[in-house]
Amino acid sequence: MSATVGRSDTDKSGIPAIVGGRLKPVYLIKNKNRAKTFKSVRILILIILLAVFACACQNTDNKSNLSYTANVAQKSAKATPTPKNEELKWTWCIKPDKYSDLYFIDNDLIAVTEDYKKYVIVNTNGEMVNTSEYSSVENFSDGFALVKDNKNTFFINKKGENVFDKVFDDAYSFKDGLAAVKKGGLWGYIDKSGNIVIKYQFDQVKNFNESLAAVDKNNVWGLIDNLGDTIIGFKYDCINDFQEGFAAVEKHGKWGFVDKSGEIVVEFQYDAVKNFSEGFAAVMQNNKWGFIDKRGKINVPLKYDDVGNFSEDRASVKLSNRNDDSDEWAYIDSNDNIVIDFYPYDATGDQMFCVGEFKKGLAFVSKDILSIIDNKGHNIFLGSDSEFFLSSLSYNSEYDAIPAYVYNDDMTIKKYGLVGLAGNQRLEPVFDYISEIYGDYVVVESIVGGENKVGLIKIYKEK
Repeated sequence: MSATVGRSDTDKSGIPAIVGGRLKPVYLIKNKNRAKTFKSVRILILIILLAVFACACQNTDNKSNLSYTANVAQKSAKATPTPKNEELKWTWCIKPDKYSDLYFIDNDLIAVTEDYKKYVIVNTNGEMVNTSEYSSVENFSDGFALVKDNKNTFFINKKGENVFDKVFDDAYSFKDGLAAVKKGGLWGYIDKSGNIVIKYQFDQVKNFNESLAAVDKNNVWGLIDNLGDTIIGFKYDCINDFQEGFAAVEKHGKWGFVDKSGEIVVEFQYDAVKNFSEGFAAVMQNNKWGFIDKRGKINVPLKYDDVGNFSEDRASVKLSNRNDDSDEWAYIDSNDNIVIDFYPYDATGDQMFCVGEFKKGLAFVSKDILSIIDNKGHNIFLGSDSEFFLSSLSYNSEYDAIPAYVYNDDMTIKKYGLVGLAGNQRLEPVFDYISEIYGDYVVVESIVGGENKVGLIKIYKEK
């Protein structure tokens, strides 16, 4: 994930976005222009098909330059069908005829709303847990969920009970056994019994992470431990969360790193930094990025125009205007060896742009159409070889399933189902949208009376 550390904790590619209490996973993404008229698409198809007919074909396992619209025209012929007895089965849990929003807050609990104003909690069968209504509900953490009811903020258990019989002006979810709470304009921390263990005294706070939390007084940041003792005095412009034993800190517009004792281990010299990942942190000077190790030694020279974090000993790196004035990305190892060669990753049409991190040997990347590669750069799912277009950056390995869509014959309507890594259909595309797979459950949407309604299905394999 390309995440530039900054004072607001937002970065180039964005932080995980909370929508209705959900924390969305983030990859190196930027959205392209999503508006294209279908009249233009049809014209482009004719032009591009003529161009493709006139040009020699290229090996799609190397650099595919087929356009988005040409791929649409070719997909059906290349699709790999799945025998019916190998496709996933499904059954309704909550039909999409009532709720406008639905999301998991725990393994078997869901927040739902009909109007985005009041949320209630139901189980995976759609049965109400209690009759309480909330203006917002966050995910369960350490056994508690943070909810808001108008101006009051409090914590509930899985029965929906206000566990501490207390309300706050604001609060953060529990982490490391403590939760930040606000009262009378100041922040403090409570434990899992609801007792104030660090008194109200701070103007701004962050959650505890690795047993330490950044706190602010009078726009100056310091660091405390879980007893409230000051580890770093109030002298920094910003302190980020600890990651792998180190925290990025800012002073007078420059960034460095401190360890858990508050000692400066990397001097304030960088214009931007990212958190440590697998022992290395991305740093930037004069608009060029590289990586340092935990001693502050430059391990990868500052020569790239952008970088992602290390994941499974791979980090994405970008060079601008490399060939024909185009940006190209490669993956390097921690010794700056190129392990997956430079490629002009790009997205067309309404596709997402992504040069993603590796997880279990796979990474999502944009080869005009969203695709998946392995850690050697081989195509595992090449978007142009399937009738499906990927709509998610999450692969469910248990079911070999990714949310994806197909177009109808005139390419004006999308229908969503699930596709496997081989490009094969795993779930018939009959839904108007699929937002996520959560274990055995899939959140789906249907258009009812011109409005989007959300439901839940359970998927399973034929025995």
